[in-house]
Amino acid sequence: MTDPLALDTQLRQHSRNTFGLDTALSGYLEAIRRATNVLELELTSASANHVDGRIELTLRAAPNVNIEWTPHRGWVLVCPGDPQRYYYRVGSEADAASVMPDPETVASWLLLVSEGNRDGHHESPEPLDPGDNALLDRMYTFGSGRDPYTPG
Repeated sequence: MTDPLALDTQLRQHSRNTFGLDTALSGYLEAIRRATNVLELELTSASANHVDGRIELTLRAAPNVNIEWTPHRGWVLVCPGDPQRYYYRVGSEADAASVMPDPETVASWLLLVSEGNRDGHHESPEPLDPGDNALLDRMYTFGSGRDPYTPG
């Protein structure tokens, strides 16, 4: 799932052509914005680029820390003066929930980053199983603004 065009095609097939990568990324970013607002955490920039399949954002409290999300790596931060990338995952498993955490979980992690915590995994997650639609399900759920914990 590293090719944005292929992921867009998979999302469109998964949603019966009603939902694409652009909608998924924009919706996920909007859900993260809402969650960061609840925590009174200010983003100075936030963008979703469906051509690259990437979300990028910057925190007012940590302006030099580059934070991005891609569907094959999940959330990554690069600190100034440190060539090492730090990968954020909910757990150590390479599963869809670790690659694409709930927006509230992302906001909580961003709050820690804004407070100076730069802990993370040094190794990128292993690739997801291409036959597993869990990431597509999460992209559809969060991208369309659905609450995965509410029935129906």
